[in-house]
Amino acid sequence: MVELHGWLTICESYGDEDELTDDEHKSIQNNINQIISKQNCGVTLSYKNGVAYLSVLHCSNHRTEEVDEIIGVFCDAAKAANGSYGIIYMRDDEDKEY
Repeated sequence: MVELHGWLTICESYGDEDELTDDEHKSIQNNINQIISKQNCGVTLSYKNGVAYLSVLHCSNHRTEEVDEIIGVFCDAAKAANGSYGIIYMRDDEDKEY
């Protein structure tokens, strides 16, 4: 069985976000929205207290392409908003290496 839990807080930059222009903020937000709209693996974009974050829970009997897509979505979002941080926890009982 594969069990995957993940979250990613979206931060536009490592530095002071106030230094970014409105156009830069909008561009990053548009990139994140495009990444989310192209996926079909259950990653959701939500907001809490004005902060955007991604979250996902995936469970399947075997590792599927969906797992790789989830990891790809998180990587793409982190590249688009380079101050983002989060974690993916995955348990795969068929993975002999771990």
